[in-house]
Amino acid sequence: MTIRPFQPSDYEDVSRWWLARPPWQPLPQDFLSPLGFVAETGGIKLCAIWLWLTGTSFCVIDYLVSNPDAPLRARYKGMGAVIDAAKAAAKRAGAKAAFASLQNEGLERFFEKHGFEITDRKMVNLLARL
Repeated sequence: MTIRPFQPSDYEDVSRWWLARPPWQPLPQDFLSPLGFVAETGGIKLCAIWLWLTGTSFCVIDYLVSNPDAPLRARYKGMGAVIDAAKAAAKRAGAKAAFASLQNEGLERFFEKHGFEITDRKMVNLLARL
């Protein structure tokens, strides 16, 4: 398995993955952090995740999405690998805490297995379009 930086040419693939998982919609490409990670094996893209550094000790690791056509076991292995790669990059950049916002219990358990802890429930995420 290879973990590599997300490239703009990967956007079409990850958009299809998001659309395959209603109610998810693709995040606009210009919203994505330049610090993205893609897991691949045997020429198959498995998943992607992004890291937003804030210039503080706090960062955001979010928008994990996987290829619904990839083999399940490889997909899960890739998901763990990109989470760990994003956490390692954040730590190298000086982050001491990483935030993720999830809506799926399966993903919650998956993130917990990779060092995240649930801190809040029944939250509302807000967005102001500028």
